[in-house]
Amino acid sequence: AETDDAADEPQANEERMEEEVLLLVDAANGFNNLSRYSMLWTVRHRCTRLACFAFNYYRHEIHLICRRPGEDALILLSKEGVTQGDPLAMALYGIALLPLAEILREQFPQVLQPWYADDAAMQGLPLDVVACFKLLQKYGPMFGYLPEPEKSITICPLATEAAAKASFVAEKLPAKFHRRHRYVGGYVGLKAMQDRWIKPMVVKWVAAIMALVKVAGKYQQTAFAGFSQSLQAEWQYICRCVPGVGEHLEPVEAAI
Repeated sequence: AETDDAADEPQANEERMEEEVLLLVDAANGFNNLSRYSMLWTVRHRCTRLACFAFNYYRHEIHLICRRPGEDALILLSKEGVTQGDPLAMALYGIALLPLAEILREQFPQVLQPWYADDAAMQGLPLDVVACFKLLQKYGPMFGYLPEPEKSITICPLATEAAAKASFVAEKLPAKFHRRHRYVGGYVGLKAMQDRWIKPMVVKWVAAIMALVKVAGKYQQTAFAGFSQSLQAEWQYICRCVPGVGEHLEPVEAAI
């Protein structure tokens, strides 16, 4: 009996993986809507070394001065969110959303929930993902995180789309369903569609290499700097975040 159970377990896990969906959550202007008071409070308790600087930087409203020809300048007060251009904006934003992410993970440990700034994702069975997203809609606004279900993308196989879509429709969540999508600079979705996703990028990279070849005729150092400091980083990032992508980069290697 134990042998039979062990043999059935991989099959059950495989069936579970086929039923799972990946929801890529879209939020409305995350960095602008972030609750500033909540952010300062969380930073004070979660990252004390950064608290003094963050408090001094965001304790007063930031003035945005708009010039108007022939009239007095219009002054807008930035009272929420983190400031664009602030080198610590990403760190402060991530720390501010830690309590929100912890609430969701505590309530739904069976749902995989990677977070990168305001790019959240949820992977699991449709009913679990829907319930987790509903909880995000409930608690997110308290932190200034406003999820937009109509702009969110759900990735799942065609064979299970009807069942997954029924779970979303039952809770009135108008998420879009796709087979593949770009996620944080990488790719998620069907392996068979990966070629179509990366081919245009490979063509662009090859053309960029050939352009640098022309530059290198007179400006070798400039061409080398552009290649090593900029262009090369693009496909290196893809290699780090997309498994098995090496075979698609043969034209790039040949061009180099």
